[in-house]
Amino acid sequence: MQRHIADTLGEVAGSIIATEPTSWPEFKKHVYTLFQDQNVSSNLAAFYILESFFTFCPEYFKEDSNDLYALFKNSFCHENEKLKLAALKSFSSYLEVL
Repeated sequence: MQRHIADTLGEVAGSIIATEPTSWPEFKKHVYTLFQDQNVSSNLAAFYILESFFTFCPEYFKEDSNDLYALFKNSFCHENEKLKLAALKSFSSYLEVL
């Protein structure tokens, strides 16, 4: 269920922000908050959101490429296989639209 909710949130946010980039200023902050949580479930949700979001609005995180790089790199080395896979799918989504 978490995956479906996160996908929907990513699609909605991407659609809104693609039309008006300043319409949801807290979005980025909330996604980074999920990554800062020590709970792997929160990190998974953040990657699920980004995977959908990048399809609609990849340039929104353009200025944060170094932060994204660190998030992806750290997650690829994480012991949790589910988190590695979520990071890989999100990264693939990001690369598809660059």
